[in-house]
Amino acid sequence: MKYKIILWACFMSAGESFAQDANDALRYSMQSFGTTARSMSMGGAFGALGADFSSLSSNPAGIAVYRRSEFTISPVLQFNNANSSYLGTESTNSNANLGVGNIGFVLAFPREKKVSGWKGTSFGFGYNRINSFSSRFSFEGTNTGNSINNYFAELSNGISQSALAGEDQYQFDAGLAFNSYLTNPVINSSNVDQYQGTMYNGDLLQKGLITRSGSHGEIDIAFAANYNDKIFLGATLGIPYMRYTSNEVFEEYALQNTLKDSISGKTFKSSKYTQKLSTQGNGINLKLGVIFKPVDMVRIGLAIHTPTYYEMNDQYSSKVYANFQEGYLETKSPDGRFSYQLTTPFKAIASLGLVIKSQGLISVDYEYVNYSAARLNTKDDYNFSSENSDISNQFTSASNLKIGGEYRYQIFALRAGAVLQSSPYDGNLSYKEGNLSAISYTGGIGIKGENFFVDFGYAFTKTSGNYTPYTLNNGEQPTAAITSKANRFMMTLGFKF
Repeated sequence: MKYKIILWACFMSAGESFAQDANDALRYSMQSFGTTARSMSMGGAFGALGADFSSLSSNPAGIAVYRRSEFTISPVLQFNNANSSYLGTESTNSNANLGVGNIGFVLAFPREKKVSGWKGTSFGFGYNRINSFSSRFSFEGTNTGNSINNYFAELSNGISQSALAGEDQYQFDAGLAFNSYLTNPVINSSNVDQYQGTMYNGDLLQKGLITRSGSHGEIDIAFAANYNDKIFLGATLGIPYMRYTSNEVFEEYALQNTLKDSISGKTFKSSKYTQKLSTQGNGINLKLGVIFKPVDMVRIGLAIHTPTYYEMNDQYSSKVYANFQEGYLETKSPDGRFSYQLTTPFKAIASLGLVIKSQGLISVDYEYVNYSAARLNTKDDYNFSSENSDISNQFTSASNLKIGGEYRYQIFALRAGAVLQSSPYDGNLSYKEGNLSAISYTGGIGIKGENFFVDFGYAFTKTSGNYTPYTLNNGEQPTAAITSKANRFMMTLGFKF
């Protein structure tokens, strides 16, 4: 099992991996911001403000601020654009995704006649989307030094030909390459099974296309109470679930007439290696929050999110297409399945809000999350000790800073915000190319009637990382630098009752 898990991780994209390893834990631990148009347009800085449905997944004390019950729904449209640089060649790709940012209701039970003490309770139930996995990027360039077949050969070294040809555990990469004549045995005096990539002459054109889809959502059940209009307490039981699919294709083309391999008798022309992964996960967590209002103008918020415990299920497969002058071969893997558990890190949120009478407000949220605390586990015999050690060593504690503001004029509201998400690798609260830090700029408008409201929000997010299709034992690895830009458009319709 350990061998299979290591081999599944041969693709790493923008700091992510293709299997159960440190980068998987990172992918499912990171979250976006803003599940309603109002909260998104203010950079998600709502921890001290409340009275917004996004409070259920950030600071549940915020629903105690409600004075009337409310139903909201928020469709969201996201456009992604990715630019890549690979071996000196630039490429661009894009995709779009339509989803639901939130849908749900808050029932408010104020006690208007009560002078002091507990002056109201609120109950919230619904769905919040906390991340989208939708992305698509491509790359291509001319490699003058190595081939993915060299990587397959290194994976195969020390394994018998009969095992490569028949045993299922090798039929996701090394065995596929061997059965497709992309790797061939080398006869040596030590009588140890050694392999080499199929022979070619000159340079190789390498291409890649990576397509991902799915989302990370959460069913939230929240309860909150208002004490004397000064202290607001709340709790949310979160039931998150995720659906993630990935299709990764890597191709090589001989740019010159190649030599006939002396062992296989094949003359290489091109090859295509495809990996597919589908992941489903369901979990549970608890969020606790408090908002303190010392004076009418000031709001102070604090929330903690317990680690989320997930039950995960993967389905995966691989395929190799090899094209030779003598003909072509297509070799497919069996369908693989694996179940495991993931525990994501604890999170803490500190917030400050300033409410300027009826004219507007300013809010700041600071989030702390220690990505090195994520853990993988399984009920089977396999031990994730090496992967969990990688998590501890590769990642660190990180910070997210969110700032937002709102200006009101009669029934209209104008909003803006910014978000800075530090890198999980170095933890520095600054944007830097290539380390998965992210910077976002947001804005929006709102219209509020007596019994309804409609909000429009926009968020632009930029992040970047690296994609490495394979790494050789000597450390050589062709790498694509990927810069991703996401444009999110959200509308929230709300009805008060």
